[in-house]
Amino acid sequence: MSHQGGKPAEAADEAYVTLRDPPPLAASRGRDLIVGIELLPVQRLAAFSDDQLEIVVSHWLHETLRARYAHVVEYAGSGDKGRDRAGFEGEIGTDPWDNYQCKQYGHKLMPSDLWLELGKIVYYVTADAYSCPRRYSFVAPRGFGPKALDLLASPEAIRDGLARNWDDYCSSLCGYKEIADALSGFVFPAFDPIGGQRIVDDLDGTAVYARLFGGGLTKPRPPDAPPPTEIAPIEMPYIRQLVAAYDDHAGGAVVSVDTALGHAVYGRHLRGSRREFYCAESLREFSKDVLIEQDAFGSLQDQMLDGVKFTAAQAHASGYDRALATCAHATSVELGDHPLAPELKPADRSGMCHQLVNDDRLRWVP
Repeated sequence: MSHQGGKPAEAADEAYVTLRDPPPLAASRGRDLIVGIELLPVQRLAAFSDDQLEIVVSHWLHETLRARYAHVVEYAGSGDKGRDRAGFEGEIGTDPWDNYQCKQYGHKLMPSDLWLELGKIVYYVTADAYSCPRRYSFVAPRGFGPKALDLLASPEAIRDGLARNWDDYCSSLCGYKEIADALSGFVFPAFDPIGGQRIVDDLDGTAVYARLFGGGLTKPRPPDAPPPTEIAPIEMPYIRQLVAAYDDHAGGAVVSVDTALGHAVYGRHLRGSRREFYCAESLREFSKDVLIEQDAFGSLQDQMLDGVKFTAAQAHASGYDRALATCAHATSVELGDHPLAPELKPADRSGMCHQLVNDDRLRWVP
């Protein structure tokens, strides 16, 4: 390797140092050794398949624009006429409507990626296949090159570019001579180039974000509200079972809620059980905000029931002993990979037992 002016190869030495000492990696967690370096959400989006991108766009429309549209139609297959998703403010097929076209390419979009889709608008609107959309959004996770952005910002540039490029890019629709008159006077919709970061930012904080991009639940769990001073009607099934369990343990000496509350041991247990029940109820409400699955909390209760039912079914000296043993076992039940499992507190686990009793799926006293 030659050196100008006889200077030592300082740059080369630095390069070799860089090769010998690569950038440090973040401290590893166990899952990192399985999945590797964690990708940013926008990088994940750029790696999705065409079908996966369309699913993301459907959720994006639902989460961020559902107040705008009465209907969102999903078109599929080669006959979509340049429409992946269409949002209608009124009935399907009526104006105004907006078009969303997904483009999952390995590069930023260039004009050559757009000519056919732009030609479809002119062709199908002219053929009365549909009316001209009010707005046309290209969704491209890897973004847009400067020439594509300039093109979409100028209707005249689109018109002139289609005239020059029609036969090269749009001849599958028709010949240029057949469309020239319509193109000369065509009124294009407003174009909205949407990159991946906008999709990610708009979905951040929604219930679908973690399902699409990972990273755990999208919101921290709020503090649990304390139980109301007065026992609510919704609590009475499990409260009655607890009173029966105390009565069973005390040999018939606890006949009412007031008697239980006045007892040194049972009163403390009853007040603690109410706190646990309302902890679990808070978790139920939290699950509705952060998870998209129907009755995700119900599936967690099902797993808890599977974990404690044999303990509850065993012979116990009294219903109170059964309640203590079952709730104690609940604190160690393996709940697998349920998305709510990392949020569980010991009080949630015993609280779910009280919920199961409240729903008559468990009983302390048969």
